[in-house]
Amino acid sequence: MRKETILNPDTMGLIDTYPGSDNRTMIVQRQAALDKITGPKVGDYLRTIDNKLLRFTINSGDRLQAYYGGSFYLGNNGCDFSGACGDSYPVYRLIETGERKAGSVWFFRNDEWRGGNSYETKAMFTVWEEVHDMFLNDAQWKQRSKSATRRMVHAAKFWGIDRIHLSANY
Repeated sequence: MRKETILNPDTMGLIDTYPGSDNRTMIVQRQAALDKITGPKVGDYLRTIDNKLLRFTINSGDRLQAYYGGSFYLGNNGCDFSGACGDSYPVYRLIETGERKAGSVWFFRNDEWRGGNSYETKAMFTVWEEVHDMFLNDAQWKQRSKSATRRMVHAAKFWGIDRIHLSANY
C-alpha cells in the first residue's frame, strides 16, 4: 500500500496514514482528547534547568518523571509510556512555555489490538520549562508548601507517628 503524509490544519500534527483506513480519524480524535487534558501530561516535553529536552513518562499527581527515550502509546484518554522513567520533577516548578512540539506516538492500526499491528505517527505536545525555586511566584510557593506537607504527613504515617507539628512560614 502507498503511504501518504498530510498535515492536519486543526491540530498541526503530522498524520501518516494508509488510504482506506480509520487511522486518520483516530489520530485527529485522540489529539483532540489529548488537548483537553490540562496541566503537564505524559508525552509533553520538559526543558530542564540545564537545557535538556526530555518527555514526561510518569505522572504521579504532584510530581512527574521525565526521560529522553521510550515508547508512547496514544490512547483515547492520553498517552501511556513504556521504557525507563527518568528523574522526578515537582509540578510546582513547571511553567508552560506556550510552545508545541511534535512527538512520536503509536497506536494499533484501525484499533485492532494484535501483535505486529502498531502504527507510528506524531502528535502535538506542550513544552514545559523547569524553573529554579528562587524564581517561583506566590501560587507556585503555595503549591510547593502543600506538596511538602503531604510528603511529611505520609512519612509520619509510615513511621507510626500519631501527631506531627507542621509550620509553613513562606
